[in-house]
Amino acid sequence: MAVNKRVAIHTLGCKLNFAESSSILNKFRQRQYEIVSFDDDADIYVIHSCTVTATADKKTRQLINKVKNANPKAKIALIGCMVDNLSQNSSILEKTDWALGNKEKMFLPEIIENEAINDSIFNSRFIPAFSTYDRTRSFLKIQDGCDYFCEYCTIPYVRGRSRSAEIKDILNQLDFLVDKGIKEVIFTGINIGDYGVNQNFSFADLLYTISKQSYPLRFRISSIEPNLLSDEIIELVASSDAFMPHFHIPLQHGSDRILQSMKRRYTIDYFVKLIYKIKKSIPDAFIANDVIVGFPDETDEDFRNMFDLLKDLPIAYLHVFPYSDRPLANSFNFKNKIPANIKKQRSKILTKLSKEKQENFYNSFLNTTSKVLWEAKIEDDFIYGYTENYIRVATHYDANLINKISNVLLEKLDKNIIIAKILNDEK
Repeated sequence: MAVNKRVAIHTLGCKLNFAESSSILNKFRQRQYEIVSFDDDADIYVIHSCTVTATADKKTRQLINKVKNANPKAKIALIGCMVDNLSQNSSILEKTDWALGNKEKMFLPEIIENEAINDSIFNSRFIPAFSTYDRTRSFLKIQDGCDYFCEYCTIPYVRGRSRSAEIKDILNQLDFLVDKGIKEVIFTGINIGDYGVNQNFSFADLLYTISKQSYPLRFRISSIEPNLLSDEIIELVASSDAFMPHFHIPLQHGSDRILQSMKRRYTIDYFVKLIYKIKKSIPDAFIANDVIVGFPDETDEDFRNMFDLLKDLPIAYLHVFPYSDRPLANSFNFKNKIPANIKKQRSKILTKLSKEKQENFYNSFLNTTSKVLWEAKIEDDFIYGYTENYIRVATHYDANLINKISNVLLEKLDKNIIIAKILNDEK
């Protein structure tokens, strides 16, 4: 046991990383480590890396240098996807005391404490994780890895092939989270729509099983591939009060030619029909999309087609990524790379469109009522939360609201937040 040792963690990247970070910290707590902020003095700094873009790699390097300069005697553990993407002679490794890829990272506390570990455990089919540091909501890992191998993506190489938790194990974890007072669970993974592939169950099977349990929880589905968002999943969300009307669906591009070059598994026509199918079944649904600008050989016409498509679709938000070369990805070797200034310009155009889309979506719900789950975060004497369909809401701070669900009137839009009036607490 490491009495009085202090550990801090900084997590980059996806919600799955955050779920895994929380589970790693719980192991440190069990070993009597004190968990401190990354800006505080610590004996060990853990950097949970992402390598989806060059920007993510840059942030990791900056964090390592920041720790080295501020606390040169501290030890650094670099974990996660970037480690699996590094060459063995990378200079980054010289600055770290432990560098653990995705197979080993969940056993960081055991490795630091020199506990005996059977190497075969690193090849475990699935390693569970969920977050508990936010008393309001939890990111619950249900799936890991990906079998898709899109041309721009390194994740299948650093996370491995698709694998999933057993349904019974997820139900046990949900029971635990209910006991912890969690009110909302977000299902996370690398490709959650592929949940249960090769294991004789599906994502829809999981959702239907959960829907029959009457958990006192709100559930959200994190990013799901368009070709895996089935009619039965849409129908379940439409008919259930437990599953929130909120979808994050990666489009990636608005040109069939570019989608084919990316090796995506759907067409623009399929995607458009999917969006309208959702809105027909769930008119209030918040739909967000990922898009990549500047993929190799993207022409002005390709970009205009994407802009025109997104402008007309009934979506609420765009997560815009400028294409980033990744050495492990096949597109690294593609020709006709788009200059950085053009990618920046195109990103700016779509980001502006996204702000307009979100504002229009929010405005459409003014003077209506909704249910908001309040978070612990305080800012400028306001408390914040989200409606069922993922509208960010604020009201004057009241500590009694934390982790409560309130019926509210959505009164006024202030930038990208709606100011709400509380009508009554539901629970």
